[in-house]
Amino acid sequence: MSYEAICKATGASIKQIQYALTTPLTPRTDRRGRKPSQFTDEEKHRIARAFSDDPIARKLKWEDLRWYLEGFDRFKDQAFITAMRAAGYQRKVLPRRIKLTPAHMQARLAFAREQLALWPRPEDWEKVAFSDETWATNSHMWKRWLTVHEVEDIEAWASIRQKPHGWMFWAIICGAVKAGSFVWEKEYGGINSEKYQRYIVPIDYQFIMEKREQGTSVVFQHDNASSHVSNATRAYMTGLGIEQLTWPAKSPDLNPIENVWFWMKNWIELNYDVEALSKTALRRAILAAWEAVPRDWLLQLAHSMPGRLQKIIDAEGKLIPY
Repeated sequence: MSYEAICKATGASIKQIQYALTTPLTPRTDRRGRKPSQFTDEEKHRIARAFSDDPIARKLKWEDLRWYLEGFDRFKDQAFITAMRAAGYQRKVLPRRIKLTPAHMQARLAFAREQLALWPRPEDWEKVAFSDETWATNSHMWKRWLTVHEVEDIEAWASIRQKPHGWMFWAIICGAVKAGSFVWEKEYGGINSEKYQRYIVPIDYQFIMEKREQGTSVVFQHDNASSHVSNATRAYMTGLGIEQLTWPAKSPDLNPIENVWFWMKNWIELNYDVEALSKTALRRAILAAWEAVPRDWLLQLAHSMPGRLQKIIDAEGKLIPY
């Protein structure tokens, strides 16, 4: 199994997976024969109390946590990290909190059944242009990491958020093709229907027209953000001859481009010191990550759609892992 597949299944970062696969399971001793540092019972109690009473403590990297909490200056960074692991703590990516109503699940189920009947073969989905946007920041919380104990459920902390500061990156994938990308400039302000039509739709249109000239009809997918599904945007895109795929609300698990965002963020984390990046450097890193996305993997993602739809059917419309 690849590092990316393990990351997807566990929610851990590539660095964490590399550490887990290359670190001995038995406790190591240092050159003087001593076992790795461990917390006293009183120290364990203070850490547990801090995590219970202070949400900031859960957000901090462990190297910063030892200075944030009083009385842990006897530890060096690596010794503190070792002691945290020995005490059963882990760093995990905070999951999205997506609440599905019965109506949402029924709509997802109906969509899955309809689309699987229309396009049952993996190659059928090579003609769908999947689009989305993501935020990337130069904060150590840009992927929203939290500390949880091995007996805790990360879902219980999904409401903890941090306002993002960075760049919004938008892109389209279609089969094995990176069909277009766009960094949302700060001076543009928030996204509304008019700005979406001005800055994003022309990229969609150019790609779709190029494919049409090659004899291939492409269906465009975007989610249910208000700027995407407003009457003005729908009418504008219809007038341009862009066929749009009606997408069920609250369904990121169906969109293959979500996997691309996860891959890109792991790639940046592996290749850059994220916290040290200026905004300009972060922008370059995002574009470099986009260029690095493997094209053959994009095709695999498109081909995963029948399987995703079947999982939605089997789950009766509930969220599925992706």
